[in-house]
Amino acid sequence: MHFSLCLRRFCYFVFIFFALLCTPTFAQEDVFRLMLIGDDFLVGETLPEQATFVYSLQKKLYLDGYNNVLVLNETKPKRTAEEVRQNIQSFIAQNPHAVILAVGYYDIPGEDQKDLEDLTQDLESIITTFQKAQIPVMLVGMELPETKPIQYRQAFERLYRYVAQEHDIILYPFLMKGVFPTLFGIHLAGHVLSNSVNPDPKGIEIILEKMYPTIIRFLQQPV
Repeated sequence: MHFSLCLRRFCYFVFIFFALLCTPTFAQEDVFRLMLIGDDFLVGETLPEQATFVYSLQKKLYLDGYNNVLVLNETKPKRTAEEVRQNIQSFIAQNPHAVILAVGYYDIPGEDQKDLEDLTQDLESIITTFQKAQIPVMLVGMELPETKPIQYRQAFERLYRYVAQEHDIILYPFLMKGVFPTLFGIHLAGHVLSNSVNPDPKGIEIILEKMYPTIIRFLQQPV
């Protein structure tokens, strides 16, 4: 009986040994690199790190079971689509598996129609280049301030829809959705910092809450 017990234990340890040998380890290739390319709306320069969008997104993904997703932070103050296009190979060199693209606001300094055309071309070039590298892109739309003429603001918003439709990619229509609450169509004081533009910690929470379902849909789409 003693011999039988020892034999069973021996067989058990042999089984565990070979099971461990056959179990794949967590390698670099198992990490899904999700790159976020954005401007200072998502940088969170003056915010504590734990209140920034990138940190909050990474945490939420982990808690929701997407613990193999690594968010690559490519947000930068006043980053433009033109800059991204010019440096596209530096982003590709980081081997992202997918990209969330949230730029364009700072490509429009005035009210020139050519700025809208240039932005459209830059976004299309960025998306096409990523797609050729087999890197899917999710596009995040922007809005211009109400100080701009309404026709110009509408044209700016339409160009994001146009680009997304032309390239058959997922679009989240407006980055700052919900950050500026409205009452009877009037914008109230938003959840922004003292510069009246960039989101404060509450604003970041709102952006993440509203954008997150679209991000999950993007991550789950067939490659």
